[in-house]
Amino acid sequence: MRSSSQTDRETKVPLQSVALIGLGQSPRGNMADEISILVNHPMETHEFGLLDSLSPKNLDQLKTVSEIELQASQSRQSSINGNTEPFIMTQLRDTTPVLLSFDYASALLNDLYSVLSARPIDLVVLMTTIIGPTPAPARATIFCDKIVKRAIETFAGSGLQVGVIIHLESQQQLLGFSKETSASIDVVAVPPEKDLIGSQKLDLLDDCDIVVMNSITFDAEQRQQLSGELGKPVVHARQLIATAIREALERLAAPSEAFNLDSSKSMVDRLRILSGREREIMFMVSSGLTNKEIAFRLGISFRTVEIHRARMMSKMGFRSVAGLVRTVDSLLEY
Repeated sequence: MRSSSQTDRETKVPLQSVALIGLGQSPRGNMADEISILVNHPMETHEFGLLDSLSPKNLDQLKTVSEIELQASQSRQSSINGNTEPFIMTQLRDTTPVLLSFDYASALLNDLYSVLSARPIDLVVLMTTIIGPTPAPARATIFCDKIVKRAIETFAGSGLQVGVIIHLESQQQLLGFSKETSASIDVVAVPPEKDLIGSQKLDLLDDCDIVVMNSITFDAEQRQQLSGELGKPVVHARQLIATAIREALERLAAPSEAFNLDSSKSMVDRLRILSGREREIMFMVSSGLTNKEIAFRLGISFRTVEIHRARMMSKMGFRSVAGLVRTVDSLLEY
């Protein structure tokens, strides 16, 4: 657990609690420290990894399967036009690369969310959005890959040729750029264990105006080295994520009048007094679900939903569902 600075404690600035959720094991190198420095806002970070709870036996099995899949992917010239299942690449604490299927990663994420739901977390930062059902955010949630994708599309939409560095070729099909945007984007795959600066694939980025390092694995030192090697601006995911975190924390700390509420309490103060069930129902209501639909999904009675919903609306100071939707939309970074 890390705090952004001793000065914040001395001046009694209330620290907001931020959960950084990675796909591998935590702690993840210097990621939390570097992001805290880049955010430059009072906060207390808690780092979690989807693989933290796995037993040594399960980890050995995962490493064996991953090694086989990695060797198979390297023997194929291109997995984009094949039938290869896209995997998510991550790392163990010892930097060993491992691959996760989407179903397995999604199940692990749901388990982790169950643990976090009982903790006083103000902001959840998902380093990679899992394809499939995403659990309801604890209080506010940042989906990092959507932040990075939005930046890439903004660069491309402004007329720039954008280079994007990923780890696996099979991940290219997950980026989801439109045909129009794709014409302005050059994607290269460099495995994390390879020498990035020495990779011949960087030659494919010669015609790009700007390069985006799409993975949180890349740190500030690598960004600086790559920028010097290419002689062009390089943006890495941690920069973009840190900006989104700072904006989210400032919004959460703002008086609730900014959200057309009656109390001077900040949004984070209001969110903290909600029970886990009330918070869950708040996000379901914002998604347009009726009380009956919510009751069915949660396996509780219609009347119980009404009670939780009424308490949630009262605690948050919402005058209408429209006000609820506007507030929830402000807590989700896409």
